[in-house]
Amino acid sequence: MGLGWKVYLRGQAGFNASLRTELWALDIAWRDTNKAAGLSEVKVLQPSLELGWKARPGPLGGPELGLSLGQEINVDTQGKAVAQGPILRASLAWDLR
Repeated sequence: MGLGWKVYLRGQAGFNASLRTELWALDIAWRDTNKAAGLSEVKVLQPSLELGWKARPGPLGGPELGLSLGQEINVDTQGKAVAQGPILRASLAWDLR
């Protein structure tokens, strides 16, 4: 589940900036160097800032590129604690509008 807000700097194409926040859950099966193993159930909040560029769409749409910098925050963990911290994400999307 996510929530986002995007601002296009010139119309619906060209450079853009967006703020987005995602909330998701995952199960991580882990094994450490001492051969101990377990399962951690984690709920993660991930706010991020994205800068991107979108081509003018043609009849079949057009590409949109993005680069996001954010933070993974474990808001609830059942089991052994797992890593959290900064995240860098590159994206490629195809806008069908």
